[in-house]
Amino acid sequence: MTQNDNKIIYYGEWDERRTQKHGRGIQIWPDGSRYEGYWKNDKANIKGLLYHADGDIYEGEWYEDKAHGYGVYTHSDGSKYEGYWVDDKQEGQGREYWVDGAEYTGEYKNGKKCGTGKFLWTDGSIYEGEFYDNNINGKGYKLFNYFICFFPSFFCPFFTFIFSRRIYLGR
Repeated sequence: MTQNDNKIIYYGEWDERRTQKHGRGIQIWPDGSRYEGYWKNDKANIKGLLYHADGDIYEGEWYEDKAHGYGVYTHSDGSKYEGYWVDDKQEGQGREYWVDGAEYTGEYKNGKKCGTGKFLWTDGSIYEGEFYDNNINGKGYKLFNYFICFFPSFFCPFFTFIFSRRIYLGR
């Protein structure tokens, strides 16, 4: 075990020659954040698990102390991103889920939804098309979904369902 002047504690393999973290190890910060995984030249590399002090967790690939490659980021509220990262930002294909049931599947650039993707709302409405800077932007379509149910009565002993689907094509 080593502890530096910033009260950061490290347990694990060490390169004695260069006095650097190298191999498998665990680092704990004063705020309670903890990284468990592989180190190379004193930086998180290859694969690891980072527990943030706020309860968020990142598990995946690392390069030079940054999320890089495939990884899963789970927020403390249960929302989740599964996909690719470059320099600690979402990049390439990914999928995001929210606790209310909404989800997005598609492309990310520089940590934001950008390119083609599909967003599903909890009411069943769907947008499929282009995104830019985390917003719907460009060519695509939105399918609105409405569902109404009338309960049975003396005059109508069966359930009555009305489905309404509208499509919006836009630019």
